[in-house]
Amino acid sequence: MNEIWVQKNRLDSLKKASKRLMKRASLLECDMPVFEFTDTTKVINIGRNGLLNKSVVFFKVNILGSAPVLSEWTVIAKLTHKKEQTGYKNIINSADGVDFNNLYNLKAASLAPKCDHCEVSRFRKTTFLLEHNESGEIIQIGSTCIDDFIRDESLKKLLLHFQVMEEAKKHHIPNINSIDLTHAHYDEYACLKDIVRITLAVISNFGFANKSKAEIEGCVHTAPLVTRVIKDNERELRKEDILDTAEKIEASMVEEILNYLTVELPSEPMNDFSINLLASIENEMVNVSDKYRMALVVGSIGGFVKKKELKERREKEHKFHPSYFGVLGNRTTLALTLIDEEEKESQYGTSVIYTFYDKENRKATWRCSGKRPAISVGTKYELTATIKDHSDYRIPTTVLSRCCKFIEKKSCT
Repeated sequence: MNEIWVQKNRLDSLKKASKRLMKRASLLECDMPVFEFTDTTKVINIGRNGLLNKSVVFFKVNILGSAPVLSEWTVIAKLTHKKEQTGYKNIINSADGVDFNNLYNLKAASLAPKCDHCEVSRFRKTTFLLEHNESGEIIQIGSTCIDDFIRDESLKKLLLHFQVMEEAKKHHIPNINSIDLTHAHYDEYACLKDIVRITLAVISNFGFANKSKAEIEGCVHTAPLVTRVIKDNERELRKEDILDTAEKIEASMVEEILNYLTVELPSEPMNDFSINLLASIENEMVNVSDKYRMALVVGSIGGFVKKKELKERREKEHKFHPSYFGVLGNRTTLALTLIDEEEKESQYGTSVIYTFYDKENRKATWRCSGKRPAISVGTKYELTATIKDHSDYRIPTTVLSRCCKFIEKKSCT
């Protein structure tokens, strides 16, 4: 056995076993075969449910190294004994390349735990079957007597190799294409296009929040909610409303994001984030069972939406006239039109930045950290405010403070 196929969810178990055996090899001061974990995979589809494709993923693991040969004897099987009322029921772990007919003829599955070396009659948990290299004689030796019986330096290495192969057989899935996977641990994949559409709907309904923002503010964490909607596990936040919104998302917006993720991003200089993201959307299918991959994809979509909104906001700023108004420190009455409002998070809490322009198209902003006034974007108001500052950030801007007495006007004069 030079290679095995291991189901994805059992890889960690095999890696832990490999580390444990390597420590044992170090203590025994001998070499051992090693597991080489590769990226080669086989994906077996087992069905579809709504937005999900259910698949079982197997990884190829190579076994490097060969079994040592003893001078006279070869270990052909390890027997783990369990006594029951009707006799012994043994667990057989055969060595690689063993003739199973010999084991069957020996009735290895029901052999009593005897030892042909010491011949002491007692219960043994583990015994080994050894075959003579010349005569073919098969004997049974207890685990504590085998070292004394063989007296060969390579015995430790052989037994360690036996344990490595035991772990390999425990994790190996033979005949992948023909086994019944109905009750297997499967991964669930969704089309990238569906994930983009659901993510845009969630952001539209609840806004975007990463894990830290959700923990601080107690709001909805976007990535897990998208996963629950796709898996049909969402009930509290009305999955139907989210799906209704998803159907109304413009196809051009979805295509724009798909183009960014699959065309524009690969053409940019690579970094750790982009490499992991591209691995997550391979073949435009995403493993929704993998929280890390879903967080990468959903976070990238949220970042794209934020950049697009920022770009549109900056394009609006090009219309402003590059000059200030008012005298610093003066409290005065102004006629302004509200053009934008944006929430900002800081260590002090949530505030709203309102953006206005006057009749000469000059820009003004006001950060409101207290009670928000009942004002709406696109409406003209007469208000009282203090001229706090003249800022040069990107474009000359008049910064206001202590705004109050908003009176809606039909026109700015």
